[in-house]
Amino acid sequence: MSTPPVIPGVVLKTKFVTSDKKAFQDYVDYVDRDDAKKEQEANEKLFTLYQDYMDSPDKTSSLFTQQSNQLNDEEKKQLKKLFEKAQKNNSIMWQDVI
Repeated sequence: MSTPPVIPGVVLKTKFVTSDKKAFQDYVDYVDRDDAKKEQEANEKLFTLYQDYMDSPDKTSSLFTQQSNQLNDEEKKQLKKLFEKAQKNNSIMWQDVI
């Protein structure tokens, strides 16, 4: 009896760079640029587009959650609403802190 092949669900690739390397400083400069630090509203809009970005067949074969290995269109809509609600709640919490 043979065992079924293992198919990874997520592949993560990283590269470690120490702080004395030029690539490290280039990254710090990149994330510290003005465009990256624009108003929170712009970042919230981008957050809601994340699911659409990840739903691309170039990125993955399907969207998944703990409950489902492959979301249908209705489940994707529900998940997007949850993301938007979470982002709105996060914004409200930060407004209370500031």
